[in-house]
Amino acid sequence: MNYKESSFETKDNLNIFYRIWKVENPKGIVQIFHGFGEHSGRYQHVAKKLNSRGFIVVADDHRGHGKSEGVRNHAKSFFEYVEDEKILTDIITKEYKNLPLFILGHSMGSIIAYSYAIKYQDKIKGMILSGTGTRNSTNPVILNPIVIFLGTVAPKLRLPSMLDPNGLSYNKENVEKYINDTLVNYKTATCALGKNFVTHYKKVKEQLKQITVPILMQYGKDDTTMIGQEELFNSFGSENKKKIVYDNCKHEIYNEIFEDGKGAIEDMIQWIESLC
Repeated sequence: MNYKESSFETKDNLNIFYRIWKVENPKGIVQIFHGFGEHSGRYQHVAKKLNSRGFIVVADDHRGHGKSEGVRNHAKSFFEYVEDEKILTDIITKEYKNLPLFILGHSMGSIIAYSYAIKYQDKIKGMILSGTGTRNSTNPVILNPIVIFLGTVAPKLRLPSMLDPNGLSYNKENVEKYINDTLVNYKTATCALGKNFVTHYKKVKEQLKQITVPILMQYGKDDTTMIGQEELFNSFGSENKKKIVYDNCKHEIYNEIFEDGKGAIEDMIQWIESLC
């Protein structure tokens, strides 16, 4: 494994940090889109397992997350993240022109991933959505009109995210690491980002029918962080789509402990391998 850190500049001049885990004689590339408030370093264990099977892994810290520049947990639109990810795609595919590219998005990253596919599905071989849904469920529905209003008139006003780390997984060690990770910033978000969580799926729902690349959806049966998984699955136009629901798992299925020692990560890798 050859690990490297680097950065690139966005269209609006933000410096975005990214990591790349390379292997010799690669058979594909997996570009990871992390979730709200976290960072790419939390996927090192996923990258190592993908490396062991011959895949290059690349992942950035979204604008306003981790080591990247930008207002913390803020975006005017999820498509801002999409355009940042497209820059990273161009960087990695310029170096590895003929390798199939898969995108893997977790939670908020899954929203970014299917939004990416709306615009750039011609660039990807397949899409994996982990801990996904139509929107987050941490804010009471009754507050949605207020969030939408504030997101319009005071986009950078900060509100509590209402995210409970204990809802991430049954793996207590993972939860403790998350809470103590200095690069994790989950307690607040701007009203603009909150508005996007509430409204984005409705805006793009009809366009999801146009996505025809293979899709794998993976989520925990006990996930209380995202909702609308069944509706999202049925929204995609792809004829090659699969969903796996994991018993005794919460939101971060890649951080749960499986009795067989394999679990969600192995399922994801086998699915990718079936398309290579």
